[in-house]
Amino acid sequence: MSTCGEIVLKNAKVSLEIEGYRFTQEEDELLLTVVKGEIAYEEFLKKALEIAKKSK
Repeated sequence: MSTCGEIVLKNAKVSLEIEGYRFTQEEDELLLTVVKGEIAYEEFLKKALEIAKKSK
């Protein structure tokens, strides 16, 4: 069963995919961990920045 956060995340991802963005497996996993409350938002930002730097 999906949580409200997971549904919101899915809707946001679909919206971005319509615009041409594709999420990597690493990005998907990171987004799910923050939506599920498994990591703090600050840790999410740190990891997201690391992913962004790797993709340059």
